[in-house]
Amino acid sequence: FKSCLILPHGKGKVAVVLIVALGVRARRLIIGIFRVFIRLSIMSPYPITTVILAGGRGLRIGGDKGLKLLQGKPLISWVLSGVQQHSVEVLLNVNGAPASYAMFACRVIADEMAEWPGPLAGLQAGLLSAKTEYVLTVPCDTPFLPKDLITRLFLQLQSGGNIEAVVAVSASYRQPTIALYRKNVLPKLLAFLATGGRKVNDWLNTLQLSEVVFDNAACFDNINSAEDLMQAEQMLNNNSCKNNMDAQKIIGFAGFSGSGKTTLLEQVIPLLKAQGLRIAVIKHAHHKFDIDIPGKDSFRHREAGAGEVLVVSGFRWALMHELSAEVEPSLEDLCKRLSPCDLVLVEGYKFSNIPKIEIHRSDTGHPHLYQDDANFIALATDVRSDIKLPQLDINNPQQVADFILKYFSLDK
Repeated sequence: FKSCLILPHGKGKVAVVLIVALGVRARRLIIGIFRVFIRLSIMSPYPITTVILAGGRGLRIGGDKGLKLLQGKPLISWVLSGVQQHSVEVLLNVNGAPASYAMFACRVIADEMAEWPGPLAGLQAGLLSAKTEYVLTVPCDTPFLPKDLITRLFLQLQSGGNIEAVVAVSASYRQPTIALYRKNVLPKLLAFLATGGRKVNDWLNTLQLSEVVFDNAACFDNINSAEDLMQAEQMLNNNSCKNNMDAQKIIGFAGFSGSGKTTLLEQVIPLLKAQGLRIAVIKHAHHKFDIDIPGKDSFRHREAGAGEVLVVSGFRWALMHELSAEVEPSLEDLCKRLSPCDLVLVEGYKFSNIPKIEIHRSDTGHPHLYQDDANFIALATDVRSDIKLPQLDINNPQQVADFILKYFSLDK
């Protein structure tokens, strides 16, 4: 035999393909086809059934919300395209006119309960119909869901054996209808519904629950009215619904406390600036911080109740804004506040959807971050590993700066 290829085939089975003494060109052709097969097999979906919740009346938008058009495409199509790749099956929870959804080539399921009781009835129908171990619910009116939604929810659910469900969180608020469940929560759900429970947040509070925080709150904007639909059209036309950071050169330095993020940034910034680049930095603080000095005029103004204080001199200016009861702004919103620059360096924001370099020192004992996040493009460390990710010497800031310049094609 010239070659023997062993390929994955089905659940736990193996297909052994033997290539006998063929001509050289024929063998290369067949092996090439098998390599494509292997690559495709790696992209297999998670063992998840996604239930798109479209069972509401949609009174505020004029009925059949999932069929309302956004740039000529039904809302439910936007959601479907975002979840299909990582789902074994997608179910459409529809009440009233299931035939209208036949065009989407998905199994349509109706509530088991009468009188349109709400999203939990859709979850119940999904849990009863699903053939997989996990069930995800998403509403039909959220067309801009994050691309890594399913991946991050699934990895979080796998991180602890006692976790029964994981819910998405953005801008400090739960997105209760966007959650991944173990299928074995069905008995608990049936008991909850039997007591008259209908609120999704109340239901989630009965479970061993975990949360995954997403930076870009706009990804969870839902469309409930004709006005919302019009605004979404305008955003798409202006390309503002896309992540505005895509057009901005931005890179994160992410790692656990004590890994040396600030020290490395302090060394890299002057090297980048020496190339004539205008550099901006966004730093996330995980604790209450203050850049003001007690007793100074600006501090006294804030203490007196000023929501914003702008301090200006001939050398610099600084705006201090008190959040009070406001939600912490997203990284995307913060980028919009910056003056024009050539490159934004971000310290912190470990889970943001931007290109990131992981900063890791072996003596800290912390695990790596890159293994669970495809946004990491390099690892800056003091000990090399046998991994495919580009590795940089954490003690060689010039090497790190050169990598950034090459990544953004700024070295030309």
